[in-house]
Amino acid sequence: MEKLNQSLRLEVKEKGLSINTLKLENEKLRLASDTNNVKEVSEIIQERDKYRMQCSEMEKFLSDYGLKWLGEDSAGGAKHQGEFNSKAINKELDHRAPAYRNKNLPSEIDTEVLTRRIEELNFIAEKEKIITNAYGMKEFKALDPV
Repeated sequence: MEKLNQSLRLEVKEKGLSINTLKLENEKLRLASDTNNVKEVSEIIQERDKYRMQCSEMEKFLSDYGLKWLGEDSAGGAKHQGEFNSKAINKELDHRAPAYRNKNLPSEIDTEVLTRRIEELNFIAEKEKIITNAYGMKEFKALDPV
């Protein structure tokens, strides 16, 4: 009788644990099927995707300058030292030639002609000057011819 009683208690205990597990799972499913929660979960997923995209863009930006984001060590919380890529930095800071003299420009663009036209526009802008008088009216004044 005692062995039977003990085995029944053990069976009741196991079934109780099983019932509690099923109740928790049922509650999770009920919450997941609630339309408000579905909307909230979809908003959270969209926000997560937005932050992933932003993070990707920031990592690309850093890599453009020869840097790489390492983050924090999840185990100890210690920060890693960033990597320094001197070749990428020197390439970025190379001021030997103007940026418009890029070899990647289409052959139809003549940078010499562009430079001459810009210089001409600067010369014309220096010859004519806009002056605002005390009453707020704008006057065009031609400077002395060179």
